[in-house]
Amino acid sequence: MKTSQLKPTDKQDRFLVTQSNDLVEANYSPDLTAQALKTARLILSLISPDDKDLRLYTIDIDALKQYLGLKKNTRWGAFYSRLKQTAMKLNKEPIEIRKPDGKYLVANLISAYEVDTINGKVTFDISGLLKPYLLELKKNYTSYLLAYIPKLKSSYSIRLYELLHQYRKIGKRSFELADLQKKVGSNYNMYGDFKRKVILQAQKDLKKHTDLAFAFTVRKEGRKVAGVEFIIFSNTPSTKKVAQLPFLEPVEAPKEKPAFQDTIIKAMNALGISEQNIAKYLAKGFDIIAGDDKKRVAIIKRCKTLENYYLEKLELTKQAANRENAAGYFIKALKEDWTTSATGKKSKDPKLVQEASTAQNKYNKLQRLLVGETKKKKALEISISQALAKDNTLLQEAYNKAFANMSAFVKGQINALGEAVLSLPIEEQYQQSFKIRLYIDMELKNLQPSKFLPVIELDKKLDALKAEITELKERYHL
Repeated sequence: MKTSQLKPTDKQDRFLVTQSNDLVEANYSPDLTAQALKTARLILSLISPDDKDLRLYTIDIDALKQYLGLKKNTRWGAFYSRLKQTAMKLNKEPIEIRKPDGKYLVANLISAYEVDTINGKVTFDISGLLKPYLLELKKNYTSYLLAYIPKLKSSYSIRLYELLHQYRKIGKRSFELADLQKKVGSNYNMYGDFKRKVILQAQKDLKKHTDLAFAFTVRKEGRKVAGVEFIIFSNTPSTKKVAQLPFLEPVEAPKEKPAFQDTIIKAMNALGISEQNIAKYLAKGFDIIAGDDKKRVAIIKRCKTLENYYLEKLELTKQAANRENAAGYFIKALKEDWTTSATGKKSKDPKLVQEASTAQNKYNKLQRLLVGETKKKKALEISISQALAKDNTLLQEAYNKAFANMSAFVKGQINALGEAVLSLPIEEQYQQSFKIRLYIDMELKNLQPSKFLPVIELDKKLDALKAEITELKERYHL
């Protein structure tokens, strides 16, 4: 079998990762780590477009260290341990590919690997089952530059980058939540955790390190999040070419352009429109325009693309300078298709000006009230907890429950406080250690819930305030 080799001094004009769309769409094991996926993408980038068959792919250890962000002088024993763990993940953790006939193919990314400790090389054998998804691809495939992958922090960021890159020319992509969780290999079942650990982390990662960025909105069924829609746009990463990886330079951007320029997203953001609302508006497409289909057809004929339509309205907003509510003006221009001739009349409408001013004043007042009520709630919680803690029997019970329910990690942090603190009477531990007090207060709430009813009432008031603020923000684009 032929061998393709990568050395740290290689300066190929580009390293592309190319996969069939069926492979991009695969479901991934949650146990495939970021390091495992990064290594797999490096191996895939060594496949030549002219290859008729899979080869053995050999990488110099120094090149692999550089690529994974490790120092060249990293001890061999430590590196070998990581390399073996990574290779075992690629060899044991399956991906699941749905075939066109409805069947599923379950395969591992590599079938074998060999480490040459004498010459400092590692050789990988890609699973033969993946051959149809990697070689002689003429259509229905996705290519992207390997150079954007090394600095991504999580496996979720890598998978989301691939899944969104596949749709970059379309500009948006929707997923059922359960399907997306399988594709990125997430074991976060609750949407709140999935949003925080997967989507928001990937959003930060991609914007900082890649040529793509995104905003997103959710689709709900009742109170439950059922789907996520991503708006995809081009991006200039804050981290430029990966200088420590000479074999990845110079980079050459893919020829296809994303559906939306990052300048449009940045301009909307500069008006004070949140990324979530940007996603919501862009997801509507031309349906954001109020009126009948005949009107929309005429607008599409005039502007050709949604991007041109947004640029037109951004220019109108720019011309109408010194506006108190530029975001509201811009959104109304989009929905009502304001044109240059109509702009002056609309912008001087005293009702609109008064309405926007009243809404802004109310919004500011509610924000101040929210801050004040939040402080009041915190002070009330502290007051109730400290009063209950004066009961030594109750304090002892809360203390025991707190330590029984702590995770090993938190217990380690508590133990790090040292014997000087932990040997004190419980009352003094409660007063001197914020962390101990925090966990005891949680247990006091569980033991005496009726005492905290005033806090629950304040919580309801805070929720109502937040809802009112959100409604004003979305309605008037504050």
